[in-house]
Amino acid sequence: MICHHLIVAAAQSWVGVPWRHQGRSRDGVDCLGFLIVVARDLGLDRGIDLDAPAFRAYRRLPPAGLGGKLAEHLDRASVITQGHVGLFALAEAEPAHVAIFAPGHGTDFDLIHAYAPAKAVVRHRYSEDWRQNLRALFSYRGIVDG
Repeated sequence: MICHHLIVAAAQSWVGVPWRHQGRSRDGVDCLGFLIVVARDLGLDRGIDLDAPAFRAYRRLPPAGLGGKLAEHLDRASVITQGHVGLFALAEAEPAHVAIFAPGHGTDFDLIHAYAPAKAVVRHRYSEDWRQNLRALFSYRGIVDG
């Protein structure tokens, strides 16, 4: 079984990889591609097709209704835990950005995500700005606590 801390370790290994629209490799990833490659790294993509046309048929922003599409392939979560996936609404009216939660300092969390303004996969503090933009929380399927 895969534990939450292994998701964080896999996500951390992508920090510094360039941001690239619809990227799905170490040559570059976007935020949705980042979730896909982390799942692949851990063998969590069996039976799920997060790379299906519904997740590829978008221009600069992930598809409308991303929360519903994620809910088809990930489990909903109610409490933030390391390794969980956050869905965020940034400048868009509809939530269109995803990140993975990682342990921060003390009881705080960090976010690891492919972030276009940074032009790379980054890790930073889960600040108040990000807290205000969190719209939904998910967990990869087949994960155990630990």
